[in-house]
Formats: sequence, structure tokens, C-alpha cells
Amino acid sequence: MIEAVRKALADHEKDLTITDEGAYIKVKSNHFLDKPTFSILASQIRQLNGEYISAGKDSHFRIPKTPQSNKVTSTKDAVIAGLKTEADELEAVSKTLRRMATDLEKEQ
Repeated sequence: MIEAVRKALADHEKDLTITDEGAYIKVKSNHFLDKPTFSILASQIRQLNGEYISAGKDSHFRIPKTPQSNKVTSTKDAVIAGLKTEADELEAVSKTLRRMATDLEKEQ
């Protein structure tokens, strides 16, 4: 399980400490993460059925090892679902930008 989490979060490996805590995998940042990085990481961890634990200097993410009901249980499926969500969001932004560009051209 810990290797699957490491693989899913490979883009942030240098920023994180990932440990096996028995019933869950603990993911803790090694330093302050800017808002965009934190948001991306939080989204990826949520797709692994994880959650953020706010605890001051010991704040971290926790990913349970046991499957949660009504949630994605396969790491591969979670990554695929996350990529599809990101693609949908990018497509929506792209459409908005095209519409804005068209509106600006009409104003000229």
C-alpha cells in the first residue's frame, strides 16, 4: 500500500515524508506548501480516500489502508478518476477562455 501511495504522489516526492502508521499511511509535508501545490496534493490524496488532519506543526494527510464504503478503492482507479476530473476542469476553463476571446474580438 505504501508503495502505491508513493507512486501516486511521485510528483511531490521531494516535498513529502510518507510513512506506514499501521491502519493508515501518513503523508506529511517537509516544508510549507504554497496554496496551488497544497490543493493539488489534497485532491490527489482525497482520491486515495485520504483526508487532511489539521494539527498545527503535526498537520498531515491520512490515507486509510482499509477500503471505505462508496469510495474508490483501487489506487489505479483513483488516479484515473483524478485525471479525468482534471481533464474535465481543464476543458471547462478552455471553453471559457475561448468564449472570452471571441467576445473580445467582437468588441474590436
